[in-house]
Amino acid sequence: MSNWVQILFVAISSLGGGSLFGLKYGAWQGALFAAVLIASLLFVGALRTQRELDRIDAAPRPHLRFLEVEHADETWAERVVCVNIIGGGGPQESVRHLPRRFARVQIANAPPVGVLGENAREVAAELTFSGAGIKTRTMGGHWCLHAEGPNRKKAVWNPPIDLPANGQAQGLDIAMQDPEDGATYAFNDLNRKGHGARLPAHALAGKECLVTVKLRPSNDSEETTAMFRLYLGGKDDPMRLERIEG
Repeated sequence: MSNWVQILFVAISSLGGGSLFGLKYGAWQGALFAAVLIASLLFVGALRTQRELDRIDAAPRPHLRFLEVEHADETWAERVVCVNIIGGGGPQESVRHLPRRFARVQIANAPPVGVLGENAREVAAELTFSGAGIKTRTMGGHWCLHAEGPNRKKAVWNPPIDLPANGQAQGLDIAMQDPEDGATYAFNDLNRKGHGARLPAHALAGKECLVTVKLRPSNDSEETTAMFRLYLGGKDDPMRLERIEG
């Protein structure tokens, strides 16, 4: 007979009185004894379950966190090929620098104090833009770790990156604005196909839109998600990215 069955047998038998270990007891004493036994058993089972959960939680894993939002005025470098039709000669290549505003969010792999972390491997970012007057689009995210401009190799679009478990922030681009006319575009590697990074397929219209950001490391089954509101602004009105809490 198992321990569970023995304990329940004692509990049920005690309701009518009897003896245990040579000691006589009444019905109420037996009921009290049975209740104490059952409560102790439930406590031990709960404690064991919690210890098992603690062991699972203690297993090393990435801890991706969304940090602050950043707005930056930067320069977009673009190759320009000039051909001198009048003077002859071969084409000449030069680089021109265009002012651009970027909205991005800083992300880190930051384990809580006392918790064992793990490097997040091949973290892919996914951006979804939605809102009134905007055709919902989902696209890969561009990590700022990769240099912009003509020196950027195009072999892989929007490659994932590794994020070490050291709490160091890494920027993820969300949108780009041309300060000359205030036009705003969703931004990733594909913007390189547009003149001055202004890819028509990524154009954003209206006053604002919602941006959902999902992060997926290859070594963690859980994805990390956050939502943002992007105010598109206009000429002489810089765009603004804000996180939606909750």
